Amino acid sequence: MDNTTIIFGPPGTGKTTRLLRIVEEELERGTPPDRIGYFAFTRKASQEAVNRACSKFNVDRKQFSNFRTLHSLAYRSLKLDKTNVMKDEHYKDLESILQLRLTNPDSTINNYGAFVADDIYMQLINLAKVKNEPLLKIFHEFGHVPGGWLKLDYVDRAVKAYKKERNLFDYTDMLIEYNRQIPNPNLDVLIVDEAQDLSYIQWEMVKHMQSVVERVYIAGDDDQAIFKWSGAQPEFLINLSGKREILNQSYRVPIAVHGVASKLVNRIQNRVAKDYKPKTVSGFLEKHIHRFDSVNLKHGSWLLLGRTNYVAEQLVDELRSMGVYYEKFDNPSVSKKLVEAIRSWETLQKGDEINYNQVRNLYSYFKLDKDVARGHKGMAGVDEKKMFNIATLGVEHGLKVEQRTPWHYALSQVSETMKVYVLSLLRNNEEIDLKPRIKVSTIHGAKGGEADNVMLLTDLTKRVEEGYLINPDDERRVFYVGATRAKQSLHLVASQSNLEFSEIFR
Repeated sequence: MDNTTIIFGPPGTGKTTRLLRIVEEELERGTPPDRIGYFAFTRKASQEAVNRACSKFNVDRKQFSNFRTLHSLAYRSLKLDKTNVMKDEHYKDLESILQLRLTNPDSTINNYGAFVADDIYMQLINLAKVKNEPLLKIFHEFGHVPGGWLKLDYVDRAVKAYKKERNLFDYTDMLIEYNRQIPNPNLDVLIVDEAQDLSYIQWEMVKHMQSVVERVYIAGDDDQAIFKWSGAQPEFLINLSGKREILNQSYRVPIAVHGVASKLVNRIQNRVAKDYKPKTVSGFLEKHIHRFDSVNLKHGSWLLLGRTNYVAEQLVDELRSMGVYYEKFDNPSVSKKLVEAIRSWETLQKGDEINYNQVRNLYSYFKLDKDVARGHKGMAGVDEKKMFNIATLGVEHGLKVEQRTPWHYALSQVSETMKVYVLSLLRNNEEIDLKPRIKVSTIHGAKGGEADNVMLLTDLTKRVEEGYLINPDDERRVFYVGATRAKQSLHLVASQSNLEFSEIFR
């Protein structure tokens, strides 16, 4: 369309920066902030965009009222409130009615917008809705479902009846209802980010706005479309008509990484060709067979990536056995509460004082009656500004543990496995008081992230191998995303048996 500019942003080419430049141009031409629609795939991405815009342009957040997700737009446009939204409690109610475990789709949307239901029934029901396809077709494509078609159809009908009776919507229902009513967005300019991840019903929303808005900018990268399994349809972006703009300079990907990534992505059959330059540093690429313990993880930031959660868990097991401090999905391997409890106990051992909140946290790791009488509940009415030493805690607040007792004996509510792990971290001089510099994730979970150093495990599960044989392009995109998270070095790890599928190795 004549009013549409399509911006293709390969990894690290500054796509968000380019979109914010468009926002700046609109403000300079006099477009009111609330007439600029900036729609991102996830809440996290939309919030990051509005925060950057407010900081850059010194505009109050409320003025950028249309910086949001498409789900949020539907919710507001339909004038829904919290009483209309399906919640965990409703799915618990359904569970008891159906005698079946169900997952709330809206509580299981991950950081990058992908639906990750634990139960197969809600997963397939949601997938049929976002793709606008019959549930029976989705059922046949998926394969085995416990109870077969009759069970899946029964659950689908029951969920629909429950929601209709109570006038309830999940997020996908909101999108469908929005498209039925086709409200006017009241925008002068439309910006859509991460368009390769949009589903059929989200594209329907975009196409309507595209037809009534004066200026449209749709940004994404079909090569990074890795959520097809949850309903994303990058073909819409690939086939979209309009002026095309390709950002051609990466500020993240070094030469060595760019080389292997290009070989991989150029094998994708259905794509928009994009030539982009790497940053002007050589970088480092190394390939490993079997194990990664030869890689020196002691310095720099690291992103350790597995194709599936099963593979990522194998990484976790290795790191724990090596005594390495890490985080997985934003959760550190040693909780902040435990680290604080250890440090609080060490402070008391030195004869120094700790505050009320530190005492409460510390007491949660003591065994009632054996280590402490009454626990922190016995401190009701205590001045929360008061400081406490070990003598005061013993005399006034029931502490029974002797001062000389090491933390791994004192904190009796900590599991033996965790004690052994933390002691190994301390022996290795791991800085457990700081945010871990090593992150473990699936490739999907790391989309949008980056690190100086990336280790990419190319092992596939049997199911992923089967999918690769049917449609290798999907896996090529996944590993392309994984490889291009690296800012300096990329380490590729594969088992001997898996080399057949490790295209990135070739």
